[in-house]
Parts: sequence; structure tokens; C-alpha cells
Amino acid sequence: NQRGGLYIHPKVKLGKLDPEKHPEPPQVEGPMIDGSADPERYPLTPMGIGISQAIPELAIQGKLKGGFVYHNNPLRTNPNPARVIEGYKKLELLVSFDYVPSETASIAHYILPESYYLERDDVVHTNHSYSSKQVAIRQQVVKPLYDTKPLADILIEMAPHLGIGQYFNFTLEDYNRARLAPLGVTLEQLKKEGVIDLGGEWTPGEPTFHTPSGKLEMASSILKDFGLPDVPEWEEPLVMPDEKDPHSFRLIHGKQAHHTHARTINQPYLKEITMVNDLGRIWMHPDRARSLGIKDGDCTTIISSVGKGRARAKLTEGIHPDCIFVPSGYGVYARKLQTAYGYGVSYNDFLPTYFDPVLGHIMSNEIIVRVEKT
Repeated sequence: NQRGGLYIHPKVKLGKLDPEKHPEPPQVEGPMIDGSADPERYPLTPMGIGISQAIPELAIQGKLKGGFVYHNNPLRTNPNPARVIEGYKKLELLVSFDYVPSETASIAHYILPESYYLERDDVVHTNHSYSSKQVAIRQQVVKPLYDTKPLADILIEMAPHLGIGQYFNFTLEDYNRARLAPLGVTLEQLKKEGVIDLGGEWTPGEPTFHTPSGKLEMASSILKDFGLPDVPEWEEPLVMPDEKDPHSFRLIHGKQAHHTHARTINQPYLKEITMVNDLGRIWMHPDRARSLGIKDGDCTTIISSVGKGRARAKLTEGIHPDCIFVPSGYGVYARKLQTAYGYGVSYNDFLPTYFDPVLGHIMSNEIIVRVEKT
């Protein structure tokens, strides 16, 4: 929060709906069935985040009977797809809110098709990194091309049938007007301008963080209170490549700047960037590749304890010899996503279902694979 760095922008306090007319639903009490917020399992994992890879395991165990999936595609973004598919198919009811025929939508009992972001109005927001207070709204550009609806409309129509209609007795317009009310800005003004500056100039200074000390803690007092190391300590990896096997590698992964997770490879222009620059290849160190007879651009077969796939190799000294690097965002197997289908591999294809012992989250770098020239 200093000059030359990122702003921690001045805060804008938005309004709320009148609770007398629009009661808020009761707060969910923890712990959750996935172990989040459970003092005996994962007390540091917030209920609102949860542990996504636990869902198929709980379904297989018969502890979950139904689910609603929104803004997520767990059949592609969770580890060990075969296990995930098995779990989600065990559910007696699976409802997918989606705007594309994703992997998860393809096995859902019901699909509630959502309008694309260009086809709908959105919630008033203030999440800008700017030197003054601002409020903005993203608005519909075109009418829906197909029989779809905004999520807000879907939820409002569903709520009475689920016995919770009293909590959704308003429209998106009602909600936005209530949020704007304390700012002295009308919804009509905001829609006309798109963004409205509210003043309140930024001043440099030390920010306050949501920690017990109010500071950015290099040593976490919260971890210490739970009997855990308050600073990171070296721990032996769960799995290691076999030093005696030239085919054995640790698989690591990472994002590419032009893609967002596994959601954008089906966009033709973004897929074209990938294709022109040949970005779907796995990275391998030239010395290790030479010992396996693999040349730049050769097709390789990657095998783990749970999956198998093929990808071409990019030889580079920019990677540790013990590792191969798989770019994330590829490996789409939903056949109706025709632009993306069948291109590249996903690191999730090779990752067993491991749970981090502290937070329960995915241990996505604990993968040992065998690489062969195809």
C-alpha cells in the first residue's frame, strides 16, 4: 500500500435489503460433513471454502445423496477423474448450473442452463484497485441466444419449490438498488455511466490484515495455537522419483497467462494462441529426454498409479531434471466442447486422491509418473 505498488483501495460500504421485508437465511452451523471447520479434522478450513475432493468419496460411502454444482466443473478440476465420476454418479440427484456442456453437466440428472456473462446484468460491485472509491456494474450486452436464464432468476424461481421462498422474495434490481442506497447513486445513473467515482482519495500507509496481530504474519500465530509449526518447515515429500529408473519423474504443473483454469480452452481465439505457440506440450529437461531417446516435439506416454495420457514434449533447461511440467487447463474430455475436446492432458488425470493433513486440500505436487517415448 505504498507508491509504486498495489493500492489497497478505499472501502465502499454498500447497503443491504430491508431485513423486515427480506429476511436473511439462518447461518449454517459447522462442522461440515467434508471435515471443514471440524475441530477433530480440519479446523482451519473455512466452511465456505470446503474440501471439494471429499465430495465423491462421501458419495461413494453413501453419506451424500444429492448435490448442486455451480461455477465449478469437478469432473475435470478434481484429481483422479475415474474416482470423481464414480462418486458423482452415486448421487441420487445431481443438478448442474452451467453455460456450456461440461464434463459435470454431461452426467447431471438436470442441467439448469445459465446465461453467459454478456447475456445478463450482474450485481453492483466495488472490487477495484484504484486510488479512489468506485462503484460499477456489468450489464447485458446481447439478449440470450438460447433458452437460458441468469442465476439470480433461476434461484428466485426455484426457492419456493424448495421451501425457502421467503429468503428469495426480491429481484436482482431490488438487490442492486438496496446496495446503492447509502451511496446516493441510483441504479439508472450507474447503468448509464457503468462506473461512478465516489471520491475518497487513497493515502499510502501500512495496511491492516485479518490476522490476530493485524499484520502480515511471517510466523502464523493461528497455526501455533493449533500446535502446528508457525513457520514452514522442510518435510520429506510423500513420494519421490525412483533414482534407479530413468523413466521416473515428479509431475508438477502451472497455469498459462491466457487461460483461466480449465474454463477457457474451448474459446476459439484462446485455443488459437495455444496452437500457434504450441503451448500444450509437457516440459522435460534435455538430459533426461536424451537418455530416453526423446527429441523436441516427440510424443510421450505418461503413466501414474491412476491414469495414463499422451502429450508431445518440449525440451528445456528451464526445468529440474527430476520433473516434468504439465500446463494446466487442457485435457477436456466433454465431447460437446468441440474446440477443446481431446487436446492435451490434465495433471488431474494422474493425481491420486490425497488429502493434505492440515487443511484437507489437494496435494497436487505429490505425483510420480513414468514417461516413455510413444
